[in-house]
Amino acid sequence: MDRNGDRIDLKIFLGEYLSDVREGLQAINTALLALEKDHSLIAPLDEIFREFHTIKSSSAMLEFSEIAEMAHFTENLIDRLRKRELAVTKEGIDILFEIVDTFEKMINDRVEKKNIEEISRVSAVRMETLKHKIGSFASQEVLVSQGVIALNEHRIIESFNPAAERIFGYTADEVTGQNINTLMPEPYKSNHDQYVMHYLKTGVTKVIGIGREFAGRRKDGTTFPMELAVSELRLADRRLFIGIVRDITARKTKTFTAAALEKIKTVRVSTDLLDSMFNYVGELIITKNRIDNLIIDIEKKELKAALAAMDRTINALQDNVSAARMVPVDEIFQKFPRMVRDLAKNAGKEIEFKIEGSEVELDKAMLDSISEPVIHLLRNAIDHGIEREEERLKKNKQRKGSIRLAAKRAENHILIEVEDDGSGINIEHMKEVAVKMGFGTPEDIKLIHEKDMLNLLFKPGFSSAEEVTNVSGRGIGLDVVKTAAEKMGGSVTVETHKDSGSKFIMQLPLTSAIMQTLLVGVGDHIFAIPSDIIIETIDVKADEIKEIHDRKILILRKEVLPFVELGKALNVPGQNMEENHIAVIISRGDRFMALGVDTLIDQMETIIKPFDPVAQRFKGFSGGTILGDGSVALLLDIPALFEFKTV
Repeated sequence: MDRNGDRIDLKIFLGEYLSDVREGLQAINTALLALEKDHSLIAPLDEIFREFHTIKSSSAMLEFSEIAEMAHFTENLIDRLRKRELAVTKEGIDILFEIVDTFEKMINDRVEKKNIEEISRVSAVRMETLKHKIGSFASQEVLVSQGVIALNEHRIIESFNPAAERIFGYTADEVTGQNINTLMPEPYKSNHDQYVMHYLKTGVTKVIGIGREFAGRRKDGTTFPMELAVSELRLADRRLFIGIVRDITARKTKTFTAAALEKIKTVRVSTDLLDSMFNYVGELIITKNRIDNLIIDIEKKELKAALAAMDRTINALQDNVSAARMVPVDEIFQKFPRMVRDLAKNAGKEIEFKIEGSEVELDKAMLDSISEPVIHLLRNAIDHGIEREEERLKKNKQRKGSIRLAAKRAENHILIEVEDDGSGINIEHMKEVAVKMGFGTPEDIKLIHEKDMLNLLFKPGFSSAEEVTNVSGRGIGLDVVKTAAEKMGGSVTVETHKDSGSKFIMQLPLTSAIMQTLLVGVGDHIFAIPSDIIIETIDVKADEIKEIHDRKILILRKEVLPFVELGKALNVPGQNMEENHIAVIISRGDRFMALGVDTLIDQMETIIKPFDPVAQRFKGFSGGTILGDGSVALLLDIPALFEFKTV
């Protein structure tokens, strides 16, 4: 309540309002994209109408009058489209997309708490601009979408406009000179005769076909409901009747499958609350492990049975909280079709955008992090991958390009793929660019393998684009993709084929909070290594470690692997290397290395605690976990520690 105690403070609803409105606008975007593919669909228009009606109601409740007024104005436009008073066209859909963008700006104005007078002034300008565009669109559509038929006093057709040709299926030459009843099926011919007779006697017109059954007949014999209005036109001594015909056939009802529009009964829970719950579960696990250590020598069956039951309960709680954090990637993916549409339009390219695997689930924290790299990959595909129409036709390709965004589960990972059917990556051109940018001499670059050349794409500042556009070409995007993937504990690779296209693959862990790790010891210290990058562990004798050019190597099954002592790398005292050692064989993409440690302690699922911003500056560690005895094991960031990367 406010200070007078008689009015509710509506600000308490703002957070939920913003969430609902943004969800509604995303649903409208998805519906518009479906409508753009098939203008005959009715379901998207119904969905759009419902969403704008909801936005109008909730905005009015919060006294956001300018948003409510815009929603009401838009409702009227959608209603005219639903009733087929206006045809759904490319121009009309463009206007609707512009309306959605305007709503987002108006909502941002409210979030940023701009001056109310300024908001009103800007909103009025936006409204007038849109009204002008819609008025122009509506007037054009009325002219081109309605059939116009000129009749003489004997009801003989004298002219037949192109819209009438489309409606009835006849050409003008085929019906000129025919009685208008040619276009009427039985028993509606008599209705038409009565209508025309009424007009000839009284001179009073009316529209028939509204609120009653009235039909026209196409050339193929099929009938359709229509509206017909007749007015008189006198030319010199001639008297003509102008028939205005509109097809009011109910739009095709097709199944409109769009996951983003499905309403799921859920309770909204703050991500912060889920994170807090997850942290408490982690503390429970740590406390449970400490209790296990404390009673290791106590032989009391009842106590151990109770602890086993507690362990099962904690594991079930952990599984449920983890599941609550898992979100379908569609939450992010559904934002991209609109973006791809707009970028393709600006680039003057026609692109079919396909999404696969939108039901695959990913930890919410991970999901929020993939948005930016995926945006860069899609921009790259649109700008550099897909060729222009004339170039595609020369290559005997489909006129319309194709981009596929897919999510796949692969064991404990998720694969995010962005694939296009464009020109592919020109390796020879890349080599020329690499020489110009000083990445090596012409002789050195010439000897580089194709896969290593592709790795240059991810170097900061490297770009093979011949021109910089407002979408890409500055050599920043793919570097951002690589950095983001590695920050999440993943990697990125690329496959390409000349004139067939390219595919970028990000491999990411499902969650960054729970991780299977191998605990290793170096001297008195314990470190954790992510299990997903470990191939095997082996015992190594001192004489099996060789040294070449001041670098140690391990020959394993005829393969030469770099060998690094973890103790020396971290400046931590360990055992004497003259004794036998343990090597942890690590894989990263198609590269391998051997990491020397003193002992193997255990393999366990651990709750990873991220470092604070200050500690994150230290290279080589990405977090820590608390062990059962209360000690801390640092999680090694192998790629950062040894610059051991796939790219």
